[in-house]
Amino acid sequence: SAYKRTIPALRDSEICEVTAIQGRNEEKLKKTCGEYGIGRYYLDAGEMLEKEEYDMIYIANPPFLHKEMIEKCAQTDAPIICEKPLARNHAEGMEIGELLAAGGRPFMVAHHLRHLVASHHLHHLAGLIELLDELVHILDIGTRTLGDTLTAAGIQNTRI
Repeated sequence: SAYKRTIPALRDSEICEVTAIQGRNEEKLKKTCGEYGIGRYYLDAGEMLEKEEYDMIYIANPPFLHKEMIEKCAQTDAPIICEKPLARNHAEGMEIGELLAAGGRPFMVAHHLRHLVASHHLHHLAGLIELLDELVHILDIGTRTLGDTLTAAGIQNTRI
């Protein structure tokens, strides 16, 4: 969530500063502003966009609000980053694409999970599983070729 991952990551960045946040839960917004030293919060995205100037806008609302938020943010000149998934379905994605193409501003879909350490470990594990699958096939060929007298042993010393 934005409160657990996005805002802390931006706060810890040397090149970003979170100056305002918007959401639907005022108590959560107040708590987040206090916890992370964010100056302002808004319940209404339109009001936030009217009262502030931004170098960049990061949309971390739930996916069912992405199109609405992109439409509002497209009225500004600021580049937009939107959390994935961009849209709830193909048709909505196409509508968002057409809207953004008309504006000509930089836009990006955020995909932060691929950079998490756990993601790298899972990718490595998937490679080990593929290797193990190949080994099983090699052992199967060996068993069919040499008979059931084949013995295999292995040692693994991997930290994940």
